[in-house]
Amino acid sequence: MKKSEGGVKADPKIFHLKTTGGTAKSLQDVASYFLPFKKHLFLTSEDSPLKLNWKEILNDNEHYHIFGTRWIDDEKLKEFCILALFDAIIRNRRHSNKPCLIIIPEIRFLVPFRAKGYKEFLARGMTSNISVMRNIGKGGNSFMGDSQVWSDVDESVRNSGTKTFYGQMGGAKDIENISKAMRFKTDVSQHLKSPEVERSYLMQEKWDQGTWNFWMPGHAHKEEDSSFFDLYKQFYPEKMKFYSDLIKKMKDTYEEEENRIKDKIKKQLQTEKEEKERKKKEREQVKQEREGTEQKQEIQEEKEVQTKEKLMKICYELFNDEKIDKRERTYRKIGEKVGLNHVTAKSYIEKYSLIKKEGENGQIPKESNQGGNGSGETQPDSIQ
Repeated sequence: MKKSEGGVKADPKIFHLKTTGGTAKSLQDVASYFLPFKKHLFLTSEDSPLKLNWKEILNDNEHYHIFGTRWIDDEKLKEFCILALFDAIIRNRRHSNKPCLIIIPEIRFLVPFRAKGYKEFLARGMTSNISVMRNIGKGGNSFMGDSQVWSDVDESVRNSGTKTFYGQMGGAKDIENISKAMRFKTDVSQHLKSPEVERSYLMQEKWDQGTWNFWMPGHAHKEEDSSFFDLYKQFYPEKMKFYSDLIKKMKDTYEEEENRIKDKIKKQLQTEKEEKERKKKEREQVKQEREGTEQKQEIQEEKEVQTKEKLMKICYELFNDEKIDKRERTYRKIGEKVGLNHVTAKSYIEKYSLIKKEGENGQIPKESNQGGNGSGETQPDSIQ
């Protein structure tokens, strides 16, 4: 997680994802699953020219297609690739009406017995595909998975098969386990140890039908004493390819995509920065306007206080000006002269009188809350 002023910024180590304290670990965990794809670049965009043409592959009934994982050294990625290819075949079966056979050798390594972690997810995926593939595609689908050790295969995957064939087994413990589980007779158990005919198999629940023999294509793909790649190089050297140019092209594509994302994030960060600055200016402007309003209000209040004090002084002086006829110095008459009612005029006079007295005694003037009796026709002795 990369911290920046006011928040966080995209971390290039986890595909430029933006994280906070609460999401950093969870996002890093998710991103870690995709980090191997930065090295093994077989995940690409939907419109990539290297995308597999499943319609063409599934309609080609003149060849069988081999999907190898020989050059993928990451075990999890290799197994993910197998399941992803299986899923892709199931998804694209609608494009073909030809029969389809999927073969996965040594399936026990992909879906081991009592699988844990990501292997458990693989086992669920394989079981689901094997179960649903029978009803997909007009030409029909078949799946064949083999294993040297029967008991090492996930139980749900074993039970998904409609037919199970048993050939020669090398492990005594595996022969013992399967013989007990299936309650084999002695002759069946003997066949598992040493069959009369090599590469012969017994079908589960069809023991009395004898052995079955399968003749695989003689293409040296899975022959015990032959290497498919060595023989291919020997007989078809002109068809051998170096994929360095393709790898470079994929890396260039990845870098272009990464640079495009970097530019996008850079623009986004710039936009966010400008938006933050705009909001900051707005807040400062609102603050200044509020302070200006408060200042104006204080000035206005000060003016009002000064105006009030002037009126209080005028009322007080009129009330105590003996040159004026006493009948003209009532609260009501004074209020009429200065534009106040007689109650306010009386209050102003009393307050200003207290201000003068406290000022003469060196005290801080205090406002009085006293009011008049409303008659306005008499002059209290306290005001004389």
